[in-house]
Parts: sequence; structure tokens; C-alpha cells
Amino acid sequence: MKSIGLIFLSLVPMAIGFFKGEELGRAGKIKKALIDFFQTARTQVALYRREQKDIFFDYEDKNLEKAGFLPLLREEIQKDPCLALKRAMDSSLNTLNLSAIESKALTEFSENFGMQSHASQLTDFDKVLSVLNEEYERFEKDLQGKIKLNRTIGITAGLGIYILLI
Repeated sequence: MKSIGLIFLSLVPMAIGFFKGEELGRAGKIKKALIDFFQTARTQVALYRREQKDIFFDYEDKNLEKAGFLPLLREEIQKDPCLALKRAMDSSLNTLNLSAIESKALTEFSENFGMQSHASQLTDFDKVLSVLNEEYERFEKDLQGKIKLNRTIGITAGLGIYILLI
């Protein structure tokens, strides 16, 4: 019975390390999905001059759905289409696992979206996409190292606990 307890206690930190690594992978998928979301929206505004509610209501992405952003955005569109993006962005910044730079860029973008000329909106799209792409590249560059670090810490902690309790 004692052996089972030791094994269990040593497996918990290992599992936490692997879970943290997976969480980082999900964060990367959300970042990429946001880039695709804003790229699609930019295209809709540039080519078709579609309204905010028409652009966002039909958009689908499983990662943004799981993060709760798209359901919240659709809900906000029903209430007030002009402020939908701002309200959805403000409410879901924490669940999207964004850096401070990304959060700031998205907040500024969402505050002005739909309130400017067509050319200004396209310029704002380009700015926010530039920030999101730069941050994504930085995140991707560090991702594998961070995943390995989390897993290594988990394994080391698990083995350390096992050795201490033997």
C-alpha cells in the first residue's frame, strides 16, 4: 500500500508538468486562431465592406469556441453590434492567454473598430495583425523549450519526491 502511495505522489508532479506543457500548446493554437480571425475580418472589411455583425456572427473556429471568445462575441452581437467586439474582447482577455502586448493591441483595436473610416480600419487591422504575428513568432520560438522545461521540472519533482519518501 505504501508503494502505491509513493508512486501516486511521484506521478502527480509529473502529470502537472505534462499538463502545463499541453496548456502552452493550447495557448499557441489560440494565438494562431486569433490571427486567422482578424485576417478573415480584415479581408471581409477590405473586399466586401461588411458590417461588424455580419463579419463576426458566422465565423467559426474550434479553439476560439473552446476559449469562450466566439460564443461571447455572438452573444454581444445580439445585444449591441457596434460594441460587440470590444465587450467580448474585454471579457475574454484572461481566457485567451495573451501577452500584455497582445492584450493592449487588441484592446486598442476593439475600442476603435467600426468607429472610423474604411481606410483607418484597414490600417488598424494591419497594426493589430502585425503585433499578433510578431508575438506569435516569439511565442513559437520559445514554445518547445518551455514545454520541455515544464515536463523536465515535473519529472524531476516527481522523482525527487519518490526518492525522499523511500
